[in-house]
Amino acid sequence: MVNKNDMVDLSEMEEVHYIDNLDTLKVITDERRLQMLELLVQQPYTVKQLAAELELAPTKLYYHIKQLEDHALIRVVETQVVSGIIEKTYRAIARRFSVDETVLQPNRDTALAAVNMVTTMFENTLRE
Repeated sequence: MVNKNDMVDLSEMEEVHYIDNLDTLKVITDERRLQMLELLVQQPYTVKQLAAELELAPTKLYYHIKQLEDHALIRVVETQVVSGIIEKTYRAIARRFSVDETVLQPNRDTALAAVNMVTTMFENTLRE
């Protein structure tokens, strides 16, 4: 049974979300979380669906989902009860992610180069 009160309009996705702190930047530099985030930009997934897509056991993803959710990079777009258990469907909060240049201060030149590198990496990954 789908709980309509817990559904989020998918058109509410931001076009670009700027990462504005180092903790969040660290979260997305993990390869597995980045793979998950890439999938969740494309469409909503449950943990079980993500696990199948990544060819992993679902138990290996719960920690990563929590990290992405705690840092507001993904959100629950639907909940439903499956065999007495609440199953959540997640979606990325934005179509693209970029790093705010102030995160990598104090050296402005180095920060801008790093921001450009990270932004390019995300854009290339999302295009693929």
